[in-house]
Amino acid sequence: MINYLIPLTITCLFLPFKTQFGPVQVRPFDAMVVILLLVSVPQIRLMFRTKISIGLLFIVAFLTIHVLSAFSYTGVNGLRELLQASLVLMLAFLIHFHSERLDFEKAGRVLLIGCITVMAFNIIWHVGNGFWSGWKRLLDPKALFTLLPMLLGLFLIFSHREQRQIYWLLWFVVGLAVFLSGERKALLAFLILSVSFFGRGQLRTMVPLVVVGLLALSIVSDLTNNRYLARQLDSVLNPSLTQLSLGAMAEGYSPTSMSNASREFQIRQSAEFISKYPLFGVGTNAYTDIVNMRFASLPKYLRAGVHNEFLRVLVENGLVGFLIYLSLWLVSIARVSRLMAYMTRQRIIDRTRARLFIVTAYIPSLFYVSFEASGTRVIMIGVVVSLLPDLLRTAYLRRRHLGFHANPRTELVA
Repeated sequence: MINYLIPLTITCLFLPFKTQFGPVQVRPFDAMVVILLLVSVPQIRLMFRTKISIGLLFIVAFLTIHVLSAFSYTGVNGLRELLQASLVLMLAFLIHFHSERLDFEKAGRVLLIGCITVMAFNIIWHVGNGFWSGWKRLLDPKALFTLLPMLLGLFLIFSHREQRQIYWLLWFVVGLAVFLSGERKALLAFLILSVSFFGRGQLRTMVPLVVVGLLALSIVSDLTNNRYLARQLDSVLNPSLTQLSLGAMAEGYSPTSMSNASREFQIRQSAEFISKYPLFGVGTNAYTDIVNMRFASLPKYLRAGVHNEFLRVLVENGLVGFLIYLSLWLVSIARVSRLMAYMTRQRIIDRTRARLFIVTAYIPSLFYVSFEASGTRVIMIGVVVSLLPDLLRTAYLRRRHLGFHANPRTELVA
């Protein structure tokens, strides 16, 4: 049952359904975490004897700062964040607790099927409403355009040769969906992963592929009749400043890219807050309220929350929170790199797969947290990143391989 409950709980993160109860939102994800806890209650004695891992300690440290900072702003805000952090921490602990009994391959397939289903629902909803591109109006499912290639890439790395053809087919289908979605960070992450796979993780072969990929995007941008996609591709190929003053935007003039204008505004305001409150920040969720009070006359897209988790943590939780969050990432990457190097020496995995695993596991996650506002999904990315070395080590120790039947003598590209 755990092999289904855990991946289905994660899949629910991308569902667009929610109900508001006062200041609190209740989503299917919340209900699934509670169900997972109830199923795990009979093993409560074992839970108390579970050894806390390094990854889990970093999650506890970060969420503690996150919640205390929320309480420093307002009590209601603190209670809301405490509830959210409790659910996330509960799920993190349950994943850690059940990892020794988890069938990673089966759970991964359930998660893959679930995520593809949600992506298909998102696309069908948009097409049914007359949107043949720009599939970003449902905010929750659009995250999959960035994160689904990461999961699919792991199957490409560790699957049997005879299974890999279906995953390559899915790769190109998902790539087409990413392109039509107009989600720029997803497109960039997908291109990096594609170049890495076809270049086998070697710089000398990846550079020419990058050039070819950029030329192809440029040609498509010039030839397409879809103005939205052309504009999105042009903003990827030719990033530029908005060149409009705040006064002009307050009067209703629209910049070339509202997203870019919003991020430029966020950076300017963030720099001011960081200089005034460097150590502990302005408080979790305080940035949006302060900006809304100061700049009520500006368009709503400028008054959005900080769309970069590293910057948000620095602004709202100060240097204390930022160093913990940054350490969470750096320690995870260092631990996974050491484990990959060890497994390479033991001939459990070849160097190509080891390099591709690191790129696949971290690049889409890094893109997502660097371009999205704070929320449960962004926090869960940090949870997965922090737990990744522990899960990888557990899988290795239990089965002496990654659970996907990796074979160093099998060619990666089918």
